[in-house]
Amino acid sequence: MIERDLLTLIRDAEQAGEEKVENAKKKAEELRVLLEKEKADIVKKMEEEFEQRVEAEREKAEEKFRKEAEAIKENKEKVISVLSETAKGKIEEIASEIADRILKGANLKNGN
Repeated sequence: MIERDLLTLIRDAEQAGEEKVENAKKKAEELRVLLEKEKADIVKKMEEEFEQRVEAEREKAEEKFRKEAEAIKENKEKVISVLSETAKGKIEEIASEIADRILKGANLKNGN
C-alpha cells in the first residue's frame, strides 16, 4: 500500500512537472508572439515617424525653393527695369545728339 501510494505520488509529481513544462512552453510561446507584435508595432511607428520627418523636410525644401524662385523673379524684374531705364536714357541721349547734329547741319546750311 505504501509502495503504491509512493508510486502514485511520484507519478502525480511527474505529471505535475510535465504540466508545468507544458504551461511554461505555452507561456513562452505567448510571450514570443506578444514580443513579435510589439516589435512590429515599434517598427511601424518608426517608419511612420520617418515618413513624417521626410515629408516635413520636403515641404521645408519646397518652401525655400519657392522663396528663392520669387526672389529671383523680383531681381529679374528689377534688372529689366534698370536696363529699360538705362536703354531709355541712352536712346534719349543718342536722339539728342542726332537732333543737335541735324540742327548744326541746318544752321550751317542757312549760314548761321
